[in-house]
Amino acid sequence: MGINRNIDPESYDTGTALADDIAATLNYSVSLWLGHLTGVSGTNAITAGVAENTGFSALTDGALAVLVPAANNTGAVTLAVESGSPIAVKTSDGAALENGDLKAGRAIPIQYHGTSSAWRVLIEVPSQKVVANQSDVPPYSIYDEITASGTWTAPFDCFVRIWLFGGGASGRAGGATNSRGGGGAAVCIKDRYFMTAGQQLSLTIGLGGAGVSPTRDGNNGGDSTCTGPNGLNMSAGGGKGGNATNGVGGVATGGDLNYAGQTRTSSSPSGSNGLALKFTSNISRIGPFSSGMVNAVSSAGAPSGDSNAGTAGMAVIEYTTAIS
Repeated sequence: MGINRNIDPESYDTGTALADDIAATLNYSVSLWLGHLTGVSGTNAITAGVAENTGFSALTDGALAVLVPAANNTGAVTLAVESGSPIAVKTSDGAALENGDLKAGRAIPIQYHGTSSAWRVLIEVPSQKVVANQSDVPPYSIYDEITASGTWTAPFDCFVRIWLFGGGASGRAGGATNSRGGGGAAVCIKDRYFMTAGQQLSLTIGLGGAGVSPTRDGNNGGDSTCTGPNGLNMSAGGGKGGNATNGVGGVATGGDLNYAGQTRTSSSPSGSNGLALKFTSNISRIGPFSSGMVNAVSSAGAPSGDSNAGTAGMAVIEYTTAIS
């Protein structure tokens, strides 16, 4: 008798036939249930066993289990059950797991798909919290201003927007007709970047180029960088010091939006400031999209006396309230 997983009692001629099919279906369902996997170990290459009372002998299409990871994963994951071959563990829609999708001690239901030879996680994981457009993201309501190199830690699961600014260059102190402003710093922006609680960003904040004495070229501003989970690698280049020809703007890479700093070529006696966006110091009060933005992160050239230092870089991290 074939196994009928969608039983319609009215389609049976006898009660015995109905009872037999119900019993076969129940036995089939029980055979798919592997229970909580035992002896789980590993971070990305996970191994586990099956409790003896399940009668497990080999993986069957549709097999169900509960996995309690021993560690947070840091990338794509495989699972080997009962010393079997490692099999990929994927999201419910078939994508590879990403850093932080599995949490140590947090039980997740998984099912084996024989046709694709992969385990599928049956609940949504953090990397699937991708939105189609900005209106689907909760408002960015919290802001941190970073002015020194270090790390930033996500306080909870949240979407993050990162603004990264390089350091402005100093202008050339070249005399009455030969001074140039320093190059403006680059700006790099990453939007709708999902982080789980405890994940960190590593930030390097570029210094402003030091001012110079007469007849000297300006100094470069420092590069600012930001790296993080899932391959995040942002760079906002510092401006180049003003010389007898120009002050070249910095270059940005790794963001969703990358803006080069302004290059200064003015031959006016005082040169002029290189331009790049920079927030005022009261960012936590006004938010990053108000009129609190100001220009000029590089210094002007100096027709007489020393040129001023360029403004140091910074980062602004906006984040949403907790994502459940």
